[in-house]
Amino acid sequence: MNRTLNERARSMRLHSGLPHTFWADAINTAAFLVNRGPSVPLEFKIPEEVWSSKKVNLSFLRVFGCLAYVHVDANARSKLDAKSSICYFIGYGDAEMGYRFYDLKNRKIIRSKDVIFNEEVLYKDRQKVLEEKEVGEKVTAATPRKTDSVSSKWHNLDHAPTPESKPEDPFGDMPPLEEAGTDEETVAEDEENTSDTMQETETPGSRRSERASRPTQMYSPSANFLLLTDKGEPVSYDEAVQCDDAIKWELAMKRRWSH
Repeated sequence: MNRTLNERARSMRLHSGLPHTFWADAINTAAFLVNRGPSVPLEFKIPEEVWSSKKVNLSFLRVFGCLAYVHVDANARSKLDAKSSICYFIGYGDAEMGYRFYDLKNRKIIRSKDVIFNEEVLYKDRQKVLEEKEVGEKVTAATPRKTDSVSSKWHNLDHAPTPESKPEDPFGDMPPLEEAGTDEETVAEDEENTSDTMQETETPGSRRSERASRPTQMYSPSANFLLLTDKGEPVSYDEAVQCDDAIKWELAMKRRWSH
């Protein structure tokens, strides 16, 4: 049995990379596993089940020497400290004390049940873990804060030259009245565009218009001015003789009476 324990302890220690000082922990872990594995003298029964008459639970078994993040109690750390410490699994304890770990930073052995295991990383990979941790801390420290860039932008805006305010001319884009054409030409073109639109609407969909399409011309400023100043036709005799075209209205009334 001693040879069996030594062979298993040596294999586990060399696989994990733990130093010789953890030889006793490797022996205890090997004995713990032998008692929970099939035994030839007991006809492949499990010694722990034969001793306790209870079914053995093997779900809590872990790789010897693997990385573990052990939870640190709130009363043992400040608000700014990490909530877990990097340790390495070195054995099993009882139901109350949980697992046994080696705290590499503080160089002491601790026991805890509140732990997260990483069985793919062993003690021999500790240098790689420490390097990745240092690189992460350097990247975090070198990353510029977003508030710094925002404050610099506001600083530049505060010192930016203020453009001179110029009053906008609401009629700046309006063309001169001379370039817009006469009122009669505008009204005639509008009537022609209206008749063209009506003809195209009445034509069936299968027939295409032979006239070349041209964009509809907007009303000129002079036409808008006429719409604002035109008062319409007089509705009574008094309005007809008092308007600007009173002479024309009198001639029209005389021709009407003569007929």
